[in-house]
Amino acid sequence: FLKFIEMKKLLVSLFLLAGMSLSTFAQGFEPQVKVGYSYGVDNYKNQTFGGEFLAGFRINPTIRLGVGVGISYCDLKYEDAYYDSNTHSYYDEYKESGAYVPLFVNGKINFTDSSISPYFSTDLGYTFFIPCSDYAEENKLGLFVKPAFGVDFNLGKGDFFVEVNYNYQTRKFYENCNYSQIGISVGYQF
Repeated sequence: FLKFIEMKKLLVSLFLLAGMSLSTFAQGFEPQVKVGYSYGVDNYKNQTFGGEFLAGFRINPTIRLGVGVGISYCDLKYEDAYYDSNTHSYYDEYKESGAYVPLFVNGKINFTDSSISPYFSTDLGYTFFIPCSDYAEENKLGLFVKPAFGVDFNLGKGDFFVEVNYNYQTRKFYENCNYSQIGISVGYQF
């Protein structure tokens, strides 16, 4: 338990240090907000919907680094649908719900410096879990990585963007239940 607390403290400290360091070296502050939806692509068909805020700093015309935080609602699915021959009843997937709160660092590379610019970005961080039911309290989240491909559309005073991402989330629910999701996000960079 103490190792778990120490790991959280270390990650939060690194998160804050990264934010302070970026502001020293960056050319310009570029905050962004986005909303997204993700769906599980492995045995765990978890569905997630939420939003994020990123404090980004432009290093040069094509590279941005930043730190972010988000909140998402998630349906946690544990079982496939099945028929119980003893009770002669059909059961759907068992679901619990919870809130995800990710803290992360982000790196983004635009492939061009034009008004329509494709990009690659990656989030790396730690997800905290807030259970919304008793059964979900046993769910423990941890490190995650989320690479994404997208396109920025310059609108003059900011950029609208659309991206497709892959999210790999570590999770423990009585045993290791790590899972993967494919998602889509839209947002605005100020």
